[in-house]
Amino acid sequence: MSKCSRRSRGRRTNGRAACAAVAVCLAIAFPYSVDAETLSEALAKAYSTNPDIAAAQSRLRQVDETLSIANSNWRPSLSVTTNAERLSETVKSNSGSANDSYGSSYAEVEAVQPIFSGGRFGAIRGAARARIRAERAQLRQVEQHVLLDTVRAFADVAVNETSFDLIRKDVTVLQDVLKQTSDRAQHHRATETDVEQTVAALDAARAECLSRQAKLFQSWRTYQQLVGSAPVIVAPVSDTGVNACLDAKGGRRRSTIALPDTLPDVPLSVEDVEKAALSGAPEIEFARAKEEEARHAADAAYAELLPRAQLTARLSTDDAQANGPNTRTSDASINAEVRIPVFNGGAEWSAIRAAREHGGETRLLVDSSERQGARNAAAAWFELTSIQAVKLINKMQARAQQDAFEGMKAEIANPKLNRSTSDLLLQEHAVLSSQISLAQSDHDEAVAIYAVLAAIGKLNASDLQLAVGVYDVDANLKIQSGRWIGDSIFGE
Repeated sequence: MSKCSRRSRGRRTNGRAACAAVAVCLAIAFPYSVDAETLSEALAKAYSTNPDIAAAQSRLRQVDETLSIANSNWRPSLSVTTNAERLSETVKSNSGSANDSYGSSYAEVEAVQPIFSGGRFGAIRGAARARIRAERAQLRQVEQHVLLDTVRAFADVAVNETSFDLIRKDVTVLQDVLKQTSDRAQHHRATETDVEQTVAALDAARAECLSRQAKLFQSWRTYQQLVGSAPVIVAPVSDTGVNACLDAKGGRRRSTIALPDTLPDVPLSVEDVEKAALSGAPEIEFARAKEEEARHAADAAYAELLPRAQLTARLSTDDAQANGPNTRTSDASINAEVRIPVFNGGAEWSAIRAAREHGGETRLLVDSSERQGARNAAAAWFELTSIQAVKLINKMQARAQQDAFEGMKAEIANPKLNRSTSDLLLQEHAVLSSQISLAQSDHDEAVAIYAVLAAIGKLNASDLQLAVGVYDVDANLKIQSGRWIGDSIFGE
């Protein structure tokens, strides 16, 4: 973006045209509306429309099916075998030849019911439940990631709206300073250099204004991508169509987004934060679920050494005319089969050793996850406390800088005090910087508070009490785990 530099009144006119040309490139069309949108509404909308959350919910439903597969090991299996054929024979002799043909058919129905698996089926079912628990923790992580990004996008829009208003106010202040300096120069109480310095400062402020405007429009788009809809935009009563950086004193199109006055509560000490993280962080819950799954996998490996038993029922019929015309043989049987493993080349013992090693690995990962979770929670809490301290200082600094600027404006009119235009411009820039820093502190505090909630596992629709239907992780599992047949899935 080129800087609209003007060092004379005539060149200021050309610079204004250049800024207007840049402003046209920055113009973005958003629908007008009058209803404000709160942070809770944005979070609810993101929770219900974000595709990443929907995809994670679909992955959980896929893992739910592992429990149905595990349950199927206890159910009977039924199979039907059938065969039909027709044979033709030709017998040749000295007296001639004879043809003979006959058909045969065979059908068998077999049903198998497992009775005892040595604990293998129970271990498989336990592993499936642990895998589902781990996937639920993964879903919580995705939800927290999306919601925290939404908070950040919401806060970005809010701080950009405030910063844009501050830089527009700065432009109007510099316009007034330029007018006063020009009047003083006409009365020989200021030099042409003072006027040019003020013009340069005004040009720089307008260039910064255009940059802030572009950043604001970009934050609107980012918000739309996360939430699923653009922020609510309102227009001034009389919209002249002039760029807001050129007509700094006029109204402008703005979003209705503003940071809430009240933010969620967080634990008051780092010890409480670490304790909450150990009991609620989804990353730690995931590691514990994987450790439980590994224990069940080891139980399943040991079960391969134990006997198995099953009942088998067969019903068959054999219609073979080769045994005589209209001959049919039917059989029915029920067998109890017990399989006792003795030696299988050592493969089962290798599987046991691997399962035990995997169990040890997952226990170490639980310890690592707990340490990492506590460390992340503590870091988020300390970050929040430092931001809040900086915010307090920025608030006092902004007030002091504004008072100093007002005093300097009064002093510069008194030639005995020897105040220069440069002093006034430097103080005016210090006022703007302090106000923008304060707005950034409000942004950082809001994001940091929700980051602490994410670190302790409280950044979710239920704990935030969002006005949205919370996804029931048990509903699909209850339906699918007991189904025997059918291909219908969630939403059908």
